[in-house]
Amino acid sequence: MPKITTSSKKKTSTKTSKVSAKPRQGGKVAPRPAPAASAGPAREKHAAKPAAAAPIRGKSPAHPAPVEVLPPRQSVEEALAALPYREGQFVVHPKYGLGQIERILERRLTTHTVPCVEISFSYQGMRLTIPVDQVERSGLRRPIGRREIDGIFKVLKGRATFDAKRRSAKRVVDYRKRLGQGDPTSLAEAVRDLGRLSLKKSLSYEERKILTTALRILSREVALARGREPDDVRQEIERIVYR
Repeated sequence: MPKITTSSKKKTSTKTSKVSAKPRQGGKVAPRPAPAASAGPAREKHAAKPAAAAPIRGKSPAHPAPVEVLPPRQSVEEALAALPYREGQFVVHPKYGLGQIERILERRLTTHTVPCVEISFSYQGMRLTIPVDQVERSGLRRPIGRREIDGIFKVLKGRATFDAKRRSAKRVVDYRKRLGQGDPTSLAEAVRDLGRLSLKKSLSYEERKILTTALRILSREVALARGREPDDVRQEIERIVYR
């Protein structure tokens, strides 16, 4: 048999060698070319502005604080002479109703002492202190006399001016404004209108509250002018309104 000879060929593998950027020992690196100068003129560099100094904490400002000017101190005698009311006199407050001035005293406020009026409301068991210079702004007034009583009852007997189709919230705003005015005619109008309205429809909570307050203030004021008991006057007013 003939011999079969196999020839083995050696596979040659080619490896790519990476060229190192580093020069060998003894080799020289070619110098990099200098960048070409720009054709245009060179721009001037702006000088940097110095940074502002940070404010130092804890130090007071350069300008001193304004000096508070206190109002001139008014003595109790001077306040009593300027006040249109006297101790022991009855007055009417637009919110609390009939009260009596007990005394004029001095009260210490934030920066100074001011004379004040102390009013007691015996039926509520409370006291109210008002500075003398705020008495006129508070709505304080004198009670009605006998001459004004006929006009009050004329208003109570008159025709009501309420609008039953109007929203309750708008009526509350209107009658609350009348109650804040504090004059007896506005009180009589509120008692008459809300009392007649309650005969046709149910009143809201705020409307009932306004009616109760106006009736209480008005009845006590009329009772003082007539020299009668407040409950008797209140029942008389209710008979007129709810007829």
